[in-house]
Amino acid sequence: MKFIITESQYSKTKQMVLDSFKKFGYIKTIQRYKLSPPALDRLFPDGISEISDGNGRCTAIDDFIFSFFRIGFIGSSLLFEYGDNMYKFVFTHDRHTAALIVDITDVENKDTITAYASPFYEGDCFVPVDVIHYQGEAGSYEPSEIIQYQKDVNPDDIKSFSDIIDWFNNEYPAIVLELLEEDNLWYEFRV
Repeated sequence: MKFIITESQYSKTKQMVLDSFKKFGYIKTIQRYKLSPPALDRLFPDGISEISDGNGRCTAIDDFIFSFFRIGFIGSSLLFEYGDNMYKFVFTHDRHTAALIVDITDVENKDTITAYASPFYEGDCFVPVDVIHYQGEAGSYEPSEIIQYQKDVNPDDIKSFSDIIDWFNNEYPAIVLELLEEDNLWYEFRV
């Protein structure tokens, strides 16, 4: 069934959703009105810039990545081909810190690196990757090394709500793997 919405209804609907975002947050509003990323794209044709209202584009992208993950628009795992290897990404969300935890498995070698890698974390326009390396006796809780990387990301490359999902599924894994390869962590941890 298709509905025809007049321009005045469109403006009222758009304002109603914006007000709901402010009052109830992104997750509750998206669920309440059953909005998908393509529906948000139609409602806000100028994209994320219509929502960011002075808080900054990277903050809005961070908030929508978190919301899309919690709602299920962004999956909890994905397979990603990088170079000659296939990697499996499994995502969990640390509700205490609001950070994204990523288990990255080299499918061929069955090796896994777990990292904190929250894109646009706290509204910063970069992807941080933190790997805590434990080495030593079993049961040791003291890390032997904390390895931190980051790569700047241009938020202007992400214009629409659908772009967030596309970026997360295609660009983000490549950025994380590129950062992990800077010091050849896969090889270092295998030795």
